[in-house]
Amino acid sequence: MCVEELVMAEKPDFHLYSRTTHGEEIVSADDTIIIRFPSIRSVLSTSWINGGYREDVSAVIISHPPSQTFTQPDLKRVTVESYLTTISKKFQLDPSITSGLLTGAPVKDAAIVTHSMNGIEITAVATSGFGKYDDHRVKSDDEPMEFFSDAVNIVLIIGAEIPDHDMVRAVTLAAEAKTNVFMELMKQHRLDSRKSSAYSTDGIVIIAQKNLENTLKNLKEYADIEDLIKSTVNEATRIILERIYPDRNTVEQNILDRLRRFSITEEDIFEKSLSMQGPGDKGAFFSTLHDIAKQPSLLAAVTAVIHIMDEIRQNLVPEEAGKIAARKILRVMPEICGLMPDQEFLFLLRSDEPIDSHLEKIIAWIAKKKIS
Repeated sequence: MCVEELVMAEKPDFHLYSRTTHGEEIVSADDTIIIRFPSIRSVLSTSWINGGYREDVSAVIISHPPSQTFTQPDLKRVTVESYLTTISKKFQLDPSITSGLLTGAPVKDAAIVTHSMNGIEITAVATSGFGKYDDHRVKSDDEPMEFFSDAVNIVLIIGAEIPDHDMVRAVTLAAEAKTNVFMELMKQHRLDSRKSSAYSTDGIVIIAQKNLENTLKNLKEYADIEDLIKSTVNEATRIILERIYPDRNTVEQNILDRLRRFSITEEDIFEKSLSMQGPGDKGAFFSTLHDIAKQPSLLAAVTAVIHIMDEIRQNLVPEEAGKIAARKILRVMPEICGLMPDQEFLFLLRSDEPIDSHLEKIIAWIAKKKIS
């Protein structure tokens, strides 16, 4: 099978998402978003095809490739460029004047936000980025391969003409706005601070008008427009993250889910418990562990320890000072669960191990004591 056979298998069915004041149409078809221009535009992009600064681009696409595109043995020679070229032809777009990005999530999850101020309309389109080919995630038996990444794609449509240097400034503004959302979610422990380098801008496209009377000679002189760009991108980024991770806020109201950030599983906790006094019944241990994992007071204590770990990792708190504070919280965890610390518990805290190792052992100790 060749990429043309895979991509051209079905006739596209177009659906209009929205139309901007200046005539850009945002449509979807076959898991691809197409942004079509009615006339010449200034475009600055990280596109795989026709990237960089261009004034001849007529459309931008963001496509979600079929899962087998880059994984089936007979399709391994497919490149991103060849895929985007083929998908452009499918939608009757000229590949030589079409720019394109990839998304690893269905385009139905895309976020499109439009705001206006002083006659200037700003539209932001946000999608998941595209993960590495060897970094796919298993979503279900029916959808085995999804290459969505923790990065995002941003397409920013500015309803005014701006100088070339401000096209680059718009990239900076959009990236800053997106980063602010990620930083906020990391502080809320809804994203893993250890993976902060992954929360990047995968692809970005800035689209501005051309040959308009409404020209902004210098974005720095229009603070309200800069703020509008930031707030629009911020909102779109927040929406796409909520759609990609719909349960992130509720699922993590559980100790075990939060510990997965550190690759600590219930199996690991059970293994730690085997060297402790008490019964070694795995089923009873897991049942008790799941019960205490939902206890709000213990969750609050564990969250406080995790926050200290994050502060140390980001060099915001000296490691030794953080360890001292974390141990003080760990010492009161038994009392939170209605238990009295014994000699075994005190011994667990004596070793000079990393905080996450201590946390794992204390939770194992609590679960085992609860069985007894």
